[in-house]
Amino acid sequence: MLLHLIIKFGYLNDVLGQLQILTFDRNYLNGTIPAQISNLKNLQYLHFQQNFISSSIPKELGKLTNLVSLLMDTNQLTGTLPQQLGNLFRLQILQLRNNNILGEVPKSICHLTERNLVNLALDCEHLFCPCCAYCSSSIFSSDVSN
Repeated sequence: MLLHLIIKFGYLNDVLGQLQILTFDRNYLNGTIPAQISNLKNLQYLHFQQNFISSSIPKELGKLTNLVSLLMDTNQLTGTLPQQLGNLFRLQILQLRNNNILGEVPKSICHLTERNLVNLALDCEHLFCPCCAYCSSSIFSSDVSN
């Protein structure tokens, strides 16, 4: 069991910079998502499912252009969806259900459904989604490629 991890200046870029998969599912994490996570340029899978993260989604995540899967459902995320997530052209799965995200899904994210995004899971009762044809007052999860 990891009890303490110290990452000194430069170490994140040198060693962890090659990291492709980062999963913190079901770890009772709370607090915020650090914007510095965007320094992990080779990251393909970023999963923070079923924690207690209570911040907004950092716009810096839009710099993770190699991401294929971004799973952050079942947290306490707040705020709006950053339009910078639309820069994730390789993204295939975006799951954000069971959070407190409000507002409108940016068109930049909707355009991802025309590319590789095949699984978009949102809380439609809190979000207006112009690209979710099946989005109703219940939770939406669909294969958007149809």
